[in-house]
Order: sequence, then C-alpha cells, then structure tokens
Amino acid sequence: TTTTTTTTNSTKLHTIIDLEPGDMLYLPPRIPHCGIATSDGCITLSVGMRSPSAKDLISKLAELMETSLEGSSVERYQDTDLLDHIHTTLQ
Repeated sequence: TTTTTTTTNSTKLHTIIDLEPGDMLYLPPRIPHCGIATSDGCITLSVGMRSPSAKDLISKLAELMETSLEGSSVERYQDTDLLDHIHTTLQ
C-alpha cells in the first residue's frame, strides 16, 4: 500500500510516497527523486541504466579496432622505385 501526499513549496511540486515492506517504486528516467529510509529495517536503492549514444558506440568501436590491428594487416604497400622513372625522364 502506498500513501501519496502532494504539497507545493513555492513553484515546486513534491510528492511523498510511503512504501510498505516488499513494495518497489519505479520512476522513469529523468525524474528527480530522493529516497529516505524511515526505519532501521529498510533500505533505499536507486539503480540507473544509461544507454550509450550511437556516437559513443562508434567511437569506442573505432578505438578498439585501431588498437587491435597489428602486423601485415596495417602495413601499407610501398613501391620505393615508383617515381624513379619520372626523375630520369625529367632530366
């Protein structure tokens, strides 16, 4: 059983909810709250879940890929005498 009392303090609206043993209260994201244990036999817990943005996921993936690549997979082809014929033609 929950008891709800609503009061106004200047422009803010406050709701007081008293929970019974075994009760849980779900508050959706971005709802400010303050839980207070009113007896020795109870606790208050706030568990939050945060989902990363697409930008955060892509950045982390790119970072992981950069650090995991080694050896021949990141070596670039080099043709050391590629431009030699240009120098001889121009001279």
